[in-house]
Amino acid sequence: MRFAEIEEAIAAYAEHFDASSLCGVEALDGMRRAARVEHIAAALKSLCAARVSETQIHRGTGAKSAADLVARETGTTIGDARDAIDTAKRLEDQPSLNDAARSGEVSPQQASAISDAAAADPGAETELLAKVRSGASLNELREEASKIKAAALPDREARRTKIHDERFLRTWTDPEGAGNLRMRDNPEVIAQLMARIDEETEVIFCEHRREGTRERREAYGADALVRIVTGGAGPARSSDQAKVIFRIDWAAWLRGWPEGGEVMELV
Repeated sequence: MRFAEIEEAIAAYAEHFDASSLCGVEALDGMRRAARVEHIAAALKSLCAARVSETQIHRGTGAKSAADLVARETGTTIGDARDAIDTAKRLEDQPSLNDAARSGEVSPQQASAISDAAAADPGAETELLAKVRSGASLNELREEASKIKAAALPDREARRTKIHDERFLRTWTDPEGAGNLRMRDNPEVIAQLMARIDEETEVIFCEHRREGTRERREAYGADALVRIVTGGAGPARSSDQAKVIFRIDWAAWLRGWPEGGEVMELV
């Protein structure tokens, strides 16, 4: 059966589908089955997206990259498209996850979290799939995947180097037409930026208070970033201080690194 035939069959079913005719049990079962179909389709979409990337077909479409073309064609963000492509490429070396994705057992988000962790520690593939099958939420899965990735690089400097090498600053426009900004780097780099932004945010807060107006502090934070970057109105200041809050077991603090289940994390 070809893609077109599958598409026509599902569209024909959906055209005459009436959810109001279902009882609660039937609706729940229908939801589960529809989700599985959705997951299977997402896996196939990702595999095709990875092939689009390999063939470089985007160069003849005016798109900036394969992810850009995939995002346009599928109505997703470039970040989501890039993630789908990367996950599909890794599936070649992750047979258990590949089977689970193709059968609709895992969602695109679950597949991404498991695949990313398994790339750092191959043993994580089976462990995280078992977690999904036991009913773990997506947040719980992502948290466990993050721990596995961190444990795969026990050397602190190795982790810092990896984070630095993977640093990025990305922008995109969401469906509402709003511009968005996202950055990733080592914690102390972000802390430095936030220390300066918080400083300017306080200045803007005081200006609004004197004028008798008030908005959310995060709105002032956005204004502060724009003012700092564009050199807008307001006193130019500089600061090399940053407030960093972390939790750490006393034994790990004295030793310099955590062992076993000891806590050492930034808040």
